[in-house]
Amino acid sequence: MLEEYSQIKKIEKVAFSSWSKGDGWKTFTAKTTSRVVDFFYSKVESRKPLSILEVGCGTGDHTHYLLKNGNNRVVACDLSESCVRATKSKSPEVLVLVADAEFLPFQEGSFHAVFLGSLLHHFSDITQILKECKRVLGNRGLFFAFDPNRDNPIIYFYRVILGSRAMKTDNEVLYSRKQLTRSIRDVGFKEWEVDAAIPIYFTREYYSQCLGSFMGHIVYLCNFFERLVFTFHGIGKYTGSFLISRAKK
Repeated sequence: MLEEYSQIKKIEKVAFSSWSKGDGWKTFTAKTTSRVVDFFYSKVESRKPLSILEVGCGTGDHTHYLLKNGNNRVVACDLSESCVRATKSKSPEVLVLVADAEFLPFQEGSFHAVFLGSLLHHFSDITQILKECKRVLGNRGLFFAFDPNRDNPIIYFYRVILGSRAMKTDNEVLYSRKQLTRSIRDVGFKEWEVDAAIPIYFTREYYSQCLGSFMGHIVYLCNFFERLVFTFHGIGKYTGSFLISRAKK
């Protein structure tokens, strides 16, 4: 079982190392990335400066935006060495290190907030990573994560039907709002909220990478669907493309 689990992580590491070449991948528009980080900061209890841990930093797109709020201390980590190098090159002032999200190399209570950008769905069982995030948070620290929403029809199509063409690995899991809520509650977090709180838009380049230039331009219209569902708050909250999980220790 341990050997199989190790192999899964090796597959993840190889995939992300491959995707991190060059300028890396641009999944979300710059406005979306900025909007997500602004929403994150709106949920952090006021402490200046803040100590923030980004788990699964990828090529550092969110890391760059996390730095924009004053004198906050940002630490980032990823399983892939090449992703770590890419993040360091974009944000040299950030401490970036190679680390396993399920075995974080930090003392208990080290951070005011933990930020996970599209990471939880890479784990078939998220209990251990949630426990680790809770451990490294201080009292009333914020856990914040966003992941593809299983209940969004377009997400389901391109993650499940397209499979690896959508830049995904075979072990990824699509979680529902109920599943994430239950997992966060069961490890002992408080004041949890899980919903599609804000619209999230993909870049045209991302769709083109997955489907080719012609189909990429057509499927880019999915952003219009995202905009449409968020004109109806009750619908967008449940069927938006990404679920955002927030909880306090």
